[in-house]
Amino acid sequence: MNVIKRPVAAPRTMDAGELTPWVNQFAEELALLRYSPLTIQGYTDSARHFAAWLAIEKIELRRVNDDSLGQFAKHRCRCGGARRAMPCSRGYLNRVHRFISFLARRGIIAPLAEAVADSVDPLVGDFQEWLLRHRGIREQTAVWHGRMVMRLLPSLGSDPCAYGPAGIRTAVLNEAQHCSAAYTKTMMTALRG
Repeated sequence: MNVIKRPVAAPRTMDAGELTPWVNQFAEELALLRYSPLTIQGYTDSARHFAAWLAIEKIELRRVNDDSLGQFAKHRCRCGGARRAMPCSRGYLNRVHRFISFLARRGIIAPLAEAVADSVDPLVGDFQEWLLRHRGIREQTAVWHGRMVMRLLPSLGSDPCAYGPAGIRTAVLNEAQHCSAAYTKTMMTALRG
């Protein structure tokens, strides 16, 4: 007797499984940052999809790493919900990456290699956190502004109380010799923050 194997039907909804409380906390954090309900829904849908994919692929949380997003991006979706086997957009993957970063900051998964490689001065880290919470900018933009400020720290020194207009101007002018006018303008925007 021939047995015909049919693919297992995808569940009707995405189930975040053991990550459900963390998806909820992720939504609460986004609400505190004053994201709109529609934007929060987009982020939590992406997070729930990632969590469902982890459960289907039987990937333990301790094994989630930088490569996980790449594997998720390539998967043929059978995770449930209305989503079909279409590729994930860059924006969708950015939302998943933000959820992965959220889990890493909470200690649920191991810190991402990029977070370790891009270690920043604690004051610059506080500045980036302030940008996220009070200015509502994207995480990647906060990282970018932090990198710009980090490039100036060797010229400025480690004591912010000692910064003066002349010292800041000199540091920016020295840095401007090595980068484009557009980059310098963006650096000035970061410094004004």
